[in-house]
Amino acid sequence: MKTLYLSDLDGTLLDPDARLSPYAVDSLTRMLQKGLPFAYASGRTPDAAIKIMEEVPIVLPCIMLNGVLIYDPAQGKYIHQERFSAQEAEGVAALLRENGLSSFYHCLHEDIFETFYERADSPEMQDFMKVRQQRYGMRFAQISDFRTLEPQDVITFCVMGPYEQLALVKDVLERHNVGWAFYPNNYFPDSWCLEISSIRASKYHAALWLKRYLGAEELVGFGDNLNDHPLLKACARSYAVGNA
Repeated sequence: MKTLYLSDLDGTLLDPDARLSPYAVDSLTRMLQKGLPFAYASGRTPDAAIKIMEEVPIVLPCIMLNGVLIYDPAQGKYIHQERFSAQEAEGVAALLRENGLSSFYHCLHEDIFETFYERADSPEMQDFMKVRQQRYGMRFAQISDFRTLEPQDVITFCVMGPYEQLALVKDVLERHNVGWAFYPNNYFPDSWCLEISSIRASKYHAALWLKRYLGAEELVGFGDNLNDHPLLKACARSYAVGNA
């Protein structure tokens, strides 16, 4: 494979309503049928990403959760994962608890993806759940406390809120051995997303892993938001769409 094309989804390939337009479906399908080596690199959870792209015949592995997971649709399984240690996950949970922040806990146990939360006390968290339940059939389970989970199953913390509040936590995270993606919420004005994962998880590392796995000679990337910078950095050629 000479060139692998990687595109972000939200704000790049999707329309403002987080859907693929009929034009995008038709264009991608025709190019893929002609042999275009294409995959996506998204911050989306597996259930949402797979549902959004179900009309497009993608056969190559795709990047999800900002590089935490790589999923192969041909095999129907995750072929690469970057996980916290149990101690790292417990440390992140304690930091969020100390700062009074609610979080979604994305977990993977024996290839079963689940999302848990203690409370959804902000409009953006409520909207996040409502949209994903209605559109993608995503399941959310409420728990009394993070400590009821197996920490080694937690792969990502997803926190939403005002920039100023999350920036303080992000600054603390920079002194810990964890990774993070911090970027504006495309669908909720004045809200930001802070996604915390293993230090080894990023679109940069996932793109390079995929390049080696597929034997591609070069990467071409497309993105729009701050969490796409690592992806574009990994590519020989990179393009930011007009709304970036």
